[in-house]
Amino acid sequence: MKEMKMTKIMLCSMGVVMFVLGSLTLSIPTLALTTLSLIFGFGFVVSGIFCLISFFSEKDILSNPAWVLIQAFLDIFIGIFLLWNLGPTAVAVTYIVAFWILFGGIAKFSAAFMLRKTGADKWWIVLINGVLGILTAFIMMFFPFAGSAVLVAIIGIFLALYGILIFLESSTIKIFELKKTDKISA
Repeated sequence: MKEMKMTKIMLCSMGVVMFVLGSLTLSIPTLALTTLSLIFGFGFVVSGIFCLISFFSEKDILSNPAWVLIQAFLDIFIGIFLLWNLGPTAVAVTYIVAFWILFGGIAKFSAAFMLRKTGADKWWIVLINGVLGILTAFIMMFFPFAGSAVLVAIIGIFLALYGILIFLESSTIKIFELKKTDKISA
């Protein structure tokens, strides 16, 4: 019960952080690449820390805890890389972010079907988040020279929507918790 509450708080916090990152990305286009390196560097480190906390506090109830741990290390590694290399080219930033979005999208896509098996009503929110991530990543990978303005817009919009959807995902925790306690009491 306590773990579920912690998960809900983490999802809400992560959603707010990602929404803020998206809003900042859209509002500061003139310093887009340097700003993206800083914003994403700190954002990835924070996201990785949240994933590590989730992994260690809830690995008994996670259907695929290895994915959460991999996501945590990937986020922290990318965050540190971006913070130490503030001048990467637009193409490098584009691909780094695209692979991160792709990995997260695949993880969300997979998690949606796990939620569906548990009977969660809003599993489709996680599915939409995964599909949005996969599509965004492919657009970024196939059109890396589209310009920093398009990159900033795609990333900003994705992060804002990703943040909103992660925030909404926290509502699946209560449903999952109720279904889990029903199984325990039966």
